[in-house]
Amino acid sequence: SFSYAHPSVHAVGFTIVAAGAAALLVMAVNAAPGGPVARAFGAGWLRFLGKYSYGIYVFHNVIHHAMFDHVPLRSLQDRLGGSFWAAYGLYLLVATGLSIGLALLSWHEYEKHFLKLKRFFEYRAPTLEGFRPDEPVSPVRT
Repeated sequence: SFSYAHPSVHAVGFTIVAAGAAALLVMAVNAAPGGPVARAFGAGWLRFLGKYSYGIYVFHNVIHHAMFDHVPLRSLQDRLGGSFWAAYGLYLLVATGLSIGLALLSWHEYEKHFLKLKRFFEYRAPTLEGFRPDEPVSPVRT
């Protein structure tokens, strides 16, 4: 089984997933501009998901639990001719759509307004030495 609760997944599976994600990140960062890897990682739908990913992350578990409590998978399966995979697919499609919809709403009605506050803070690129304790920090004047 590849269930997240299975002991072998805890022992090895998460490490394999993390190593795979790290390998993808290295590939994306080192991709030749205009090459197939850069085009794949620069796809519009990935940028869209990246922009709203935090909201999707925040809302997906709430939506999953609400749907699990109020829309039993068994009742969906009965309505779809007894097919577990059709019911599960519909369940995932609706849950994903709701997560993305709430993330869009949250970003446009709440988060983007906080991002406008960046203009009041000075950006200083980090160095290998870090920041000196006596270095003044002054807000950016607009």
